[in-house]
Amino acid sequence: MMKKCLICKKEFKIHNKKAKYCSHKCYSKARQQGKYPLSGFQKGHPQFNTGKTYFKKGIKYGICFKKGIIPWNKNLKGFLAGSKHWNWQGGISPLADKIRKTKKYKKWRNSVYKQNYWTCQICQKKQRDNLIAHHKPPNTFSNLLKKYQILTLIEALNCKELWFTDYGITICRKCHFFIHKPSRWDHIKPVGQSGA
Repeated sequence: MMKKCLICKKEFKIHNKKAKYCSHKCYSKARQQGKYPLSGFQKGHPQFNTGKTYFKKGIKYGICFKKGIIPWNKNLKGFLAGSKHWNWQGGISPLADKIRKTKKYKKWRNSVYKQNYWTCQICQKKQRDNLIAHHKPPNTFSNLLKKYQILTLIEALNCKELWFTDYGITICRKCHFFIHKPSRWDHIKPVGQSGA
């Protein structure tokens, strides 16, 4: 379909029915002459959204936000905490989790990382954020807790053998996945082990 340009009066083939100009050059001339309106706000034109607000001004919300109404949980801080909670099981948060959150454990972990040069001791990949400090067998973390009959956090902090850096090994998360399940271990062989 052919159409006539409004500026240069040349005929041009259109791809869009709304086309009025043959080129960008003619379009820009039309804008300069004021034949094509500019986008956005224009001087002397009324604002299109006068009197309209986008927030709900003056709309009343539910009862809980009315002045003078006391919320249901006022002065009830901790009313469902600890032994008062319906799912309380006698404070059985595992001892291992408590030990791992201590500063002494974090210090031990960092010293193990430094000792092994931030390198996985199985796949030999050097990493910074994907490592785990692991106790080497037979002196695993759980075995040491059983061996010395550690039942409290204070006993764990006082046990010297638990904090030996020689018992620690640095392992990446991928290799750590295979360590705890012997069936998975067939897929990966530590560096230095010969397949006999």
